[in-house]
Amino acid sequence: MQSSRYHRPAEPAGVVLTDRDLRTIEAVHHYRLLTARHVARLVFPGVAYRTTQDRLRRLWATGYLDRLFPVGVVDGRPGTRLNLGEPTYTATKKGGRAVGAEPGRHARLRPSLDTLQHHLVAVDLETAVVAAPSGPRASALSEGELRALVRSSPAGVPRLVPDGALTLEYGTAEPQTFLIEVVRAGVKAGNATLARKMETYRERVRTDWFLRTYGFAAVRAVVIVTPTASRADHYRALAERITPGRGLFWFAAYEAMPSLGPPVTHFAPETILDLPFTDGAGRTYSFRNPFIPHV
Repeated sequence: MQSSRYHRPAEPAGVVLTDRDLRTIEAVHHYRLLTARHVARLVFPGVAYRTTQDRLRRLWATGYLDRLFPVGVVDGRPGTRLNLGEPTYTATKKGGRAVGAEPGRHARLRPSLDTLQHHLVAVDLETAVVAAPSGPRASALSEGELRALVRSSPAGVPRLVPDGALTLEYGTAEPQTFLIEVVRAGVKAGNATLARKMETYRERVRTDWFLRTYGFAAVRAVVIVTPTASRADHYRALAERITPGRGLFWFAAYEAMPSLGPPVTHFAPETILDLPFTDGAGRTYSFRNPFIPHV
């Protein structure tokens, strides 16, 4: 199937949707923006990566998915666009109809590069945990789904929307929810803004606000991920001052290497459950065991 990478073929070859195709379309609708790497984790585990790429391209060519190429501007050459990596896939109305998605969930997205990078960090973390080959059963809500819940909530208080949420089931224990906050760059208005946000999280966790708004019965941690370890330590120092409640906040670095395009994180299904997170009290936990500090 020959075509431009940016324009669908005028007469694409037909496609018979397989179970994996439908699961792929559903995953894109769920997370709103996914790369081939995310789809490979969720739908094509153990399958050659090229197979995932080829199938995504066919779903795009036939209109079941849309795709975006992150671009930047070459230094010193204003207006010259630079392709920064593989495409990111998003939903279409045709794909939504194929999987019975509710109207409005397939609105066309054209995020800025900064917004796209921010979103993909959260999705990297969520998909790594959901696709982990062993450990607690996990489910995720994207930022878009959380925003929809806030809009329909009768809570009547200012909105607080995480960048994502993971709920993990630990045997007989009550399912535990982990709220995701991505802090990629310097926080607007400095440390005070992030400190106020952490205070807001603490106060709402102490009430039933997250249960009434999102259905989260038990919030174990607000997971704050930043590009570097030094930045994670800096923000953890802010959490140390929140007493009681500093143990609510977990911190870790996400960046495996700098990237102008989609972020390159070290969030991988094979290792994510044992990745150490340090809380505001200096204790280290992991998703595999969020109750007992590591020694």
